[in-house]
Amino acid sequence: MTLHLIQIRLDGRGLYRWSGRNGIPLDDGDLGYVVHAATRAAFGALGPQPFALRHAPGQDPVLLGYGGHTAQELIEHCTVFAVPEVAALFPPETIASKPMPLDSIPAGRRLGFEVRICPIRRQDAGTRDRARETDAFLVRSQAEPEAALDREQVYRDWLAEQLARNGAARIEQGRMTAFRRLRVSRRGEKRRPHSSEKPDATFVGELTVEDPSAFADLLARGVGRHRAFGFGMLLLRPPPDRGPC
Repeated sequence: MTLHLIQIRLDGRGLYRWSGRNGIPLDDGDLGYVVHAATRAAFGALGPQPFALRHAPGQDPVLLGYGGHTAQELIEHCTVFAVPEVAALFPPETIASKPMPLDSIPAGRRLGFEVRICPIRRQDAGTRDRARETDAFLVRSQAEPEAALDREQVYRDWLAEQLARNGAARIEQGRMTAFRRLRVSRRGEKRRPHSSEKPDATFVGELTVEDPSAFADLLARGVGRHRAFGFGMLLLRPPPDRGPC
């Protein structure tokens, strides 16, 4: 499967109105769940995931995401299957794509990155078929109650584990540029909304690709959990120019 980078300029006001009419929760001003619901309504399973949102003051948000389908395929699906109020949120001229040149990312390639993560760990909730999600910092604090832990370092360790899955990549450095506690609502059983608080952190840094195939899978899958709601998209950047060796 060819991986495509998708870019969609979203109608911010239209999304707010649509979410209100459809009873979709909008917590702490975060558009992640609304965008997930809207792209599913427009593109079905073809929609980009993971994705990240870019939202400059006074401008409509821009979605960047990875997916296995081109802009034209998304447009055609939306045109044929989406209801009018959903199709109006995604005019064809706002959707663009390009194939990711994964063949040109060999083992040993050093890359800059940015990623928004939800650093949680799943813990036994006392039943065989349920687990609760706990902030990775709280889990570490419970395991090392006497240690003077640094939240940024704990989250960096968590991110390093995620990047190293299946030998994909090794983190060289990472810096937390934003953190907040995010109150999120999701529709659970019988579509009843339930609310919980999650850690929301953004990291920038550098990594080294170790296994190109596993790294391609990591890009397509995303980092950590809640990838359908605006977390986990690994945005690639050129590494800083270090000058001549």
